[in-house]
Amino acid sequence: MTTSKIKFFTFSIFSLIYLGCTHTNVKFNYYPTEPKVGQTIRFSNTTKHCDKFFWDFGDGTSASVENPTKIYNSPGIYYITLTVDGKRHGKITKELTIADSLPRITHNSSDTSNNSLPLFTNISFATSIYIPNANKLKYQWNISPNNFIPLSPLTDSICTLYFNNFTDTVLIKIQITDSLDNRSYNLYHKYNLRNLPLTSLLFKTNNNNFKMRLFSINRQETPKTI
Repeated sequence: MTTSKIKFFTFSIFSLIYLGCTHTNVKFNYYPTEPKVGQTIRFSNTTKHCDKFFWDFGDGTSASVENPTKIYNSPGIYYITLTVDGKRHGKITKELTIADSLPRITHNSSDTSNNSLPLFTNISFATSIYIPNANKLKYQWNISPNNFIPLSPLTDSICTLYFNNFTDTVLIKIQITDSLDNRSYNLYHKYNLRNLPLTSLLFKTNNNNFKMRLFSINRQETPKTI
């Protein structure tokens, strides 16, 4: 066989192999879409005509099945790469954010019994939502009913309130907006309001009348004559 025939034969074999394995747009999805530490994440390949799979989960672990599951033990941003082969070949990388906990609203009140908050006390609320890329965030608190005095702007990350009127419950809402992509996170929590027990002071006036003054924390009631 001449040199030219050998080159042609080699080129033909290479062409058959290359044409038999066509490049494709690799696709996959995962659930839940906003996973947390310790949750089981299910990855699903949606690329067709492939029979070999390699998943790189971005933390030093990998899998070679079509639809693997994965649990992350640390929060952060991970880059997931799926490489496929067979009649089609290609790969894709997606960014995945793992939150450190379920988002929630927290407060600094020492009275947390029965999910309740005390009246006539300064209470600061904050959020435990995890946004690892540290973009600038916008906050908007909304409280209903309107039975409070705001002691800080309702657009701060920490909201301090003074509840001065009794209602059975109060609903605390916050919307956090990521300034980079305008994606919003909405959290809310309902609390019971609990009136604090009153203390009293009995005293005698100059005209020999007795009066009782009732007190609550940060609040003084109208004196009552007895």
